[in-house]
Amino acid sequence: MEFNKNLLKTPKKSKVRIIFGIAFIVFSCIWISLRLMDNLPIRFFDWLYSGVFSLNGVIHIMAGFGYSIEGVFGKAFIKIDSEFINVKLGSFEKESKISWQAITSIDYKPTLFRIHKIDNTTQVVEIEKLDYSGIQEVKDVISKIAEDKKLNYTIK
Repeated sequence: MEFNKNLLKTPKKSKVRIIFGIAFIVFSCIWISLRLMDNLPIRFFDWLYSGVFSLNGVIHIMAGFGYSIEGVFGKAFIKIDSEFINVKLGSFEKESKISWQAITSIDYKPTLFRIHKIDNTTQVVEIEKLDYSGIQEVKDVISKIAEDKKLNYTIK
């Protein structure tokens, strides 16, 4: 049995966001062009202002095409198979990878699993970012694999 879920939300495609993104980039180009045409010096503030507008435009365009901005920086997922429990709840969070061979027992408390290992350590895997149905799926998969591997588990 295997469970694999991507936790990053992919935004819906939107032409309006693409248009806003293009408008932001055009506005930032116009800002610098006007300064050049008036023979005014381009100050640090102008570059910063233009850069922020351009970055905002790029973000809107990416979201308009359906790409997750957070996905640029990393992944967020839950992957459970017969060999490992692998959880990474956010792009900037640390990944937890636990081998089923190292587990002696598993206890479920609302939104977290306490996994007791052979070396007498306990690792907590939090799943608070999942919706109710996602939590139920994770509980089902973990209980089935734990039962197959004849581990002690308390999952209600």
